[in-house]
Amino acid sequence: MAKSGWRETSIESVADKLVENNRSLHPERVAQGLASAAYVARNNTLMRERIAARELDEREAQQPTGEVAGVEPGKSNELVRVTYTLPYPPAVNHMWLRGPNKTYLSKEARAFKSNVANMFTVRNVVPLTGEIAVTVRLYRPRKTGDLDGYLKSCFDALNGILWVDDKQIIAIHAYRFDDKLAPRVELEVMAL
Repeated sequence: MAKSGWRETSIESVADKLVENNRSLHPERVAQGLASAAYVARNNTLMRERIAARELDEREAQQPTGEVAGVEPGKSNELVRVTYTLPYPPAVNHMWLRGPNKTYLSKEARAFKSNVANMFTVRNVVPLTGEIAVTVRLYRPRKTGDLDGYLKSCFDALNGILWVDDKQIIAIHAYRFDDKLAPRVELEVMAL
């Protein structure tokens, strides 16, 4: 059965309707109508499958995984999965300023790093050691900018806080979403 519009129909019922409505139709016209109906039904099925797959991907991407407040000192960090929500970071293009003799962090970047450091200090998070995989979901306030610049800002801010150094990251999965009302970064880190 194929879905045409909002009603469930079958190719046979389309043929019956064509014959009932106009008995003087030539058999070739009926065959063309059936081929047309089959084409529409096939396209509708493909579209429904694509929409269902996209919705499933979006649900999985937004699925909360539970939060773990880091690893206690002296404990193994095997199979640890840490999930945090960070404030929206400055773009890497706005992180650094150049002076006459040096390059330094902008006021916005210093504020972001300080805010992130305070968030993790309150939670007594111990940096993860060893190889890690990171999943990032960036919810941007408007539809501009690329994804990788914001990743760099986040990863640099988390050096020495959530992990020892960002060179420990061996896998990155990044997703970009739009959320005008609550721009943020959802970060999931898994020790391998």
